Amino acid sequence: MANENAVVVVTKLAAADLSSYQYYACYLSTDETVNVGSGYVYRPTGVLWNKPAAAGRGAQVCIAGETPAMLGATVTARQLLMPDATGRWIPRIAGWPGYAEAQEGGNVGEIRKIRLFGGCCGTTPLSP
Repeated sequence: MANENAVVVVTKLAAADLSSYQYYACYLSTDETVNVGSGYVYRPTGVLWNKPAAAGRGAQVCIAGETPAMLGATVTARQLLMPDATGRWIPRIAGWPGYAEAQEGGNVGEIRKIRLFGGCCGTTPLSP
């Protein structure tokens, strides 16, 4: 049986020093720069893949497919996920959208594989 893991990665400009946020959820702001995203405020554009150390540097963002992600809570495989207030991925809270599915379990502070649902991009403020 063959496996194919298609991912979509785009490069935009970082809005700030994001060197401490590799594999965190991020969003594309109205000025088309990338910043760490909170699932309570913005729909995530995707997951930050690199570590841009200053505003204006290239930020590689995975916007669809399987990607490593920083966990902010204990997660089990197949659980629906959303970003927490700091951009780490947590189990979806009832009444809030899920933007990804855990592909494996893990704990706070661990990097684990998730599958982003394509088309989750945007900067529209959300409400429960």
